[in-house]
Amino acid sequence: MGDVGSVHSHLCQEGLSHWLEKNRFAHTDFSIRELAVIVREKHVKITVLIPAKEVAATIGDVIKKVSPIDRCWCFAKEAGAQVLQRIDIATELGPSKGKGDALWRGLLSTGGDIVAFLDGDTEDPVPAHLVGILGPLIMFDNIQMVRACFDRPFKAQNGCVSPHDGGRVTELLARPVLNRHWPELAGFRQPLAGEFSARRSLLEKLHFPVGYGVEIGTLIDAYRLVGLNALAEVDIGQRQNVHKHLRDLTIMAGTILGTAERRVGREKPGTERMFIPWLNDYQNIDTIERPPIQIYRTGQGKYPSPPFVIVEGVRMFRDIGGSPVSGLRKGLIFRSGDPSTMTQLGIARLIELGIERIYDLRSPIEFEGHHSVHGTSHQCTLASETSPIYPDRIRDFGIERVIVPVFADEEWHQDRRDSRLRQYACATEGYAEAYMHVLRSGTKAFLPIFQHLAQPKPSPILVHCTAGKDRTGVTSMLIMLLAGCNNDSIADEYALNDLDSTRTWGVQVTRRLLAQPGLRGKVDAVENVVRARKSYMLATLQRFKQEFGTIEAYCKVILGLDDSACGNIKKNLLRS
Repeated sequence: MGDVGSVHSHLCQEGLSHWLEKNRFAHTDFSIRELAVIVREKHVKITVLIPAKEVAATIGDVIKKVSPIDRCWCFAKEAGAQVLQRIDIATELGPSKGKGDALWRGLLSTGGDIVAFLDGDTEDPVPAHLVGILGPLIMFDNIQMVRACFDRPFKAQNGCVSPHDGGRVTELLARPVLNRHWPELAGFRQPLAGEFSARRSLLEKLHFPVGYGVEIGTLIDAYRLVGLNALAEVDIGQRQNVHKHLRDLTIMAGTILGTAERRVGREKPGTERMFIPWLNDYQNIDTIERPPIQIYRTGQGKYPSPPFVIVEGVRMFRDIGGSPVSGLRKGLIFRSGDPSTMTQLGIARLIELGIERIYDLRSPIEFEGHHSVHGTSHQCTLASETSPIYPDRIRDFGIERVIVPVFADEEWHQDRRDSRLRQYACATEGYAEAYMHVLRSGTKAFLPIFQHLAQPKPSPILVHCTAGKDRTGVTSMLIMLLAGCNNDSIADEYALNDLDSTRTWGVQVTRRLLAQPGLRGKVDAVENVVRARKSYMLATLQRFKQEFGTIEAYCKVILGLDDSACGNIKKNLLRS
């Protein structure tokens, strides 16, 4: 292991040395006139975004020098800027939650081939701040992102200035974290700098932490997407902004640490809160991240997070422990629809989440491409085409796929499929009957999942079927019951799938179902099939109690688990 570590360290040092020589610039390396000529010749459109909240004293100078509602918007308008109110952008996501959220919403609502971000609280803005971070992107086609660096003196309240002593969170937290986990990024002198720029084509692929983690999060994600040599740094001289009191940096540091930990898959349950001794109370830490713009525009990213997690190419991906009311341990059990269209970014997210095993509840006939079963035409209405990553190459990424079919192949005969659709079309009672059949026939599927969860330290898992609603919903129901969740919480979690019923996926499935002979023209019946109403799960839970009694009885009598296994599962499911 020592030899391997030494080789890796040597390679990182070589890569960093090359980058320090080739990708570091000074703002004096670039001429405004020369850049302007290239911009005109290439027809490059540039957008400058300046997040502004309670910075009325500085925002005007920032805008002039580079060429919630508070008074600063008045000064911004007077300085010639177009002012966008965060509350008017992506309104379905609710109020803006911080600086990163403001940047994301600004990116969403503007155009431009290159986007530059400047801080609105800079006390000594100069044109170099903008020219510097734009220069490499305009001059060199291979550069995708540019980060600013600068000398930042510390200005005390008594007026005394200490050279180089600003940027306390950078030196005490960000720099050690980058050196430890991403040593190739150690050369960035100001990884938390608010002045940076990038090509829109890259920015729209990045997650944006809503709060203080936006700078380090976008830097790490850009590095992983395009590599070190596509990143550059420009020295813009000296920068002075308003300093926070030391104790006011606690939440900032905690947020930045959490952002980094999510990217190494080490964030622990409960990290959304921090105990502050001098307040004798907890304070919240921003853990929400806005999805990549390109995903958000497809509609996939327009779900509440948590519990939903953006995994590119996968519908309805969420953490069943992500809801505050569920009581389940966060980050252990994920559910989704068919992941067959998962992209490279999607698989990277699975690795980040620590998922080592995927339980596929589908029958082989659903994913092996059979179109005839005993002379009967078969086509799963909700299935998608298989991509090279899942299931074909999933093992290449260290993830095991376990096939645990709920239904035998015979269940896909046309008459059986039609029978299930008729049950779903009957809404609440029909769903309850159909789901009870799943509970009776799916024991061989449920048992391996529960056996995994009974291990001393079970790894995170993903459970999926095709739509991610019925078989996956019943599996999630059993897990939540064993964790002691109440019926309302279980039904609310199930009903999250209803968010998809009126969007692209739901519209497409509705169209296909209406074309089937038994459902042609039956709009209300098809709507019942597509929906995931809370009443469906509540009725199922009532039937479950009538037939099986308790979840413990079901696990012992039906699944064959003993008291020890049930106890271990409960312990593992509950939040630590």
